[in-house]
Amino acid sequence: KPGAAEAVARGRMPARSEGFFMFDRQRTLRNVVQCTGRGRAHAAVVRVTFKPAPANHGVVFVRVDLHPTARVPASLAAVAGGSFSTSLSHAGVTVAGVSPVLAACAGLGLDNLLIELDGPELPMMDGSAAPFVFLLEAAGVVRQAVPRCYLRVAKPVRLQEGEAWAELRPHPGLHLDYALEFDSPCGERKRRAAAVELSATSFVRDLARARSPLLAPESTDAEGREWLRHKLMSAVGDLSLLGQGLIGAFSGFASGHALHRALLERFLSDPEAWEQVMLAASDEGDSNTDLVNGAEVPELA
Repeated sequence: KPGAAEAVARGRMPARSEGFFMFDRQRTLRNVVQCTGRGRAHAAVVRVTFKPAPANHGVVFVRVDLHPTARVPASLAAVAGGSFSTSLSHAGVTVAGVSPVLAACAGLGLDNLLIELDGPELPMMDGSAAPFVFLLEAAGVVRQAVPRCYLRVAKPVRLQEGEAWAELRPHPGLHLDYALEFDSPCGERKRRAAAVELSATSFVRDLARARSPLLAPESTDAEGREWLRHKLMSAVGDLSLLGQGLIGAFSGFASGHALHRALLERFLSDPEAWEQVMLAASDEGDSNTDLVNGAEVPELA
């Protein structure tokens, strides 16, 4: 687990303007917003309330249906598995179906949130992040006084299980690409790929609306385009479990949540694979700014 003792990288951020990884300060919601819906495994309607949180709080789920209430952090250490969608568990309390919500928070660059729910899982809707993006944008986003921390990939890290593999490698921004193979209606084996240079703009435009074919069968197309974009959206949520922004490139082939988690664990376990960086906060808004050299960086949540 990276800590404050690790040296802060020296240098400058790449010259980019709209990437959410370029936010110099931490961000949270301006207002409280709420929604209801049904989870995939349970028939009961769940009410979810998104609330602002202070700097360095992180994204934390709260099960308000329990007495006393129980908090479950959105962190790599809390991942409890799930082949369809990521579940988080802490002190025996589980929150299921978090992938679309985590992707929406990460895609909008939200660092600190309190997410209350009165059930064991989040509403899945159509499996996309779009309903949650709409809610969070409606609540408004505010910058906080504390600089945002990042992990920059310093060398390639790759993990393979059978034919599936996933990799992180150095890159000046935040790039994601994903590929899969599937059988076409005519029986031909096809390989398709999709890629995105990630920013808040490209996330909302290209990834947020991508539905899961398991929840929205009408989203299936012969070329697998929406399924590929949905896999990229899910990867955004998985990467957010690092607890900090990422500067680097992610690539995956037929990989899922479990393999992504294992990749991130291997990445963090190798101190030569990453370096912790921080942007100097400016009064002009999120922009290209110098790294804070020699600053103390708080430990990952």
